[in-house]
Amino acid sequence: MSRPRRGPSALRILITAGPTREPLDPVRYLSNHSSGEMGLSLAAAFARAGARVTVVLGPVSLPAPPGIGVVRVTTAREMSSAVRQRLPSCDAFIATAAVADWRPVAPRSSKIKKKGATFLTVRLAANPDILAEAGRWKGRRTTPLLVGFALETRDLEKQASKKLARKNLDLIIGNGPDTFSRPTIKPLWLERGAAARSLPRRSKKALSSMIVRWVFRRLEAKKK
Repeated sequence: MSRPRRGPSALRILITAGPTREPLDPVRYLSNHSSGEMGLSLAAAFARAGARVTVVLGPVSLPAPPGIGVVRVTTAREMSSAVRQRLPSCDAFIATAAVADWRPVAPRSSKIKKKGATFLTVRLAANPDILAEAGRWKGRRTTPLLVGFALETRDLEKQASKKLARKNLDLIIGNGPDTFSRPTIKPLWLERGAAARSLPRRSKKALSSMIVRWVFRRLEAKKK
């Protein structure tokens, strides 16, 4: 794998990682089980290869690897804003974050009391689709490369293929919910214009290296 030179000419990689949290009241929120491990593993792999890496990082307990820039966010809208600011200046955007699809419309300013109630009705609004926004912004441009992850509970290849097309991606990695909080992943590899490949289970570190090599090859090919 050819490595980009360090310094101003190094490739600029933007990554989202971890979950988002959408507040319901000061002590409760909507979120998911994402640990951020996949995104942080990718960040470390790109940094080792000499790229200039920025991670927009949701609330996680894992430490960020050395040598990368970190933008900490909590909500999906905060993550969306951080990505929009940085997308025009990156060579590749890799969206690993498990962004909450919904947020409470009217978070309470004080703790919601049970008061003997059996049910609680909460009105939800759709959050921004950060990767779809990036795909629309990219349009017909050749860069940045856009890489997404699709976590599905059924029809993985079908759903991943739809997302690849709808979000204008160059590569999508399909996976199941068993990926959460585990050091391994069983990926479905689907590039634009190619057949899907179901890969054997491997460590997230090994998949990160595979994605780094793919990104470097694609970006080098675009320069020719």
